[in-house]
Amino acid sequence: MSDYNFPKAERICRLGLMDKLFTQGQHRTLRAYPVKAFFLLADEPSDVPVKMMVSVSKRHCFHDAVCRNRVKRQLREAYRKAKPDLIRHIAQNHQGKTLLIAFIWLGSELFPSQKIDRSIATLLQKIQENTP
Repeated sequence: MSDYNFPKAERICRLGLMDKLFTQGQHRTLRAYPVKAFFLLADEPSDVPVKMMVSVSKRHCFHDAVCRNRVKRQLREAYRKAKPDLIRHIAQNHQGKTLLIAFIWLGSELFPSQKIDRSIATLLQKIQENTP
């Protein structure tokens, strides 16, 4: 299987995982405008080492669903292209743990995909450095 796919198993879908990521108070936060990342290295058994979710605010960012969906697609695609190094790092150094990541959109306008790719790559590199 390719390192660059993004199957459902790598998405945070369960409310319990979202709750663990946002409410336990142990998550860490990084920013690379226009994206903010919350992440937590959890003792959650999983078949994949990294799980991710994306959030784009309707209230503060885009009222138009077309724009919100575009931004979510851009974020998922940028993550899909930049994730292999992070997944290898977590799988080798943190066996039995799962890294939970939430990408939150901060911008109020649309950006080109190259800028989002750079922001996500920067965030994933910082996350890798902060999970030795």
